[in-house]
Amino acid sequence: MNVGDKVVFGDYFTVGYIVKIEIDPISEFDADFQKPEQFATYTIRVFEPFYKDGYADFQRSRDDIALY
Repeated sequence: MNVGDKVVFGDYFTVGYIVKIEIDPISEFDADFQKPEQFATYTIRVFEPFYKDGYADFQRSRDDIALY
């Protein structure tokens, strides 16, 4: 997954866009380097009119999101 990809997450299939990918520096050394997404945290921006400023950011791991 890349920045800008449209994804879904949560029980209600909330739709948003990946705006940032952060790698946990401590887990990076312990993780299997064949699967770098195991130690990444994705920031997902969801646009809805009821959020302050029209959007809200959520952080999820790779296991919690799927491409839309």
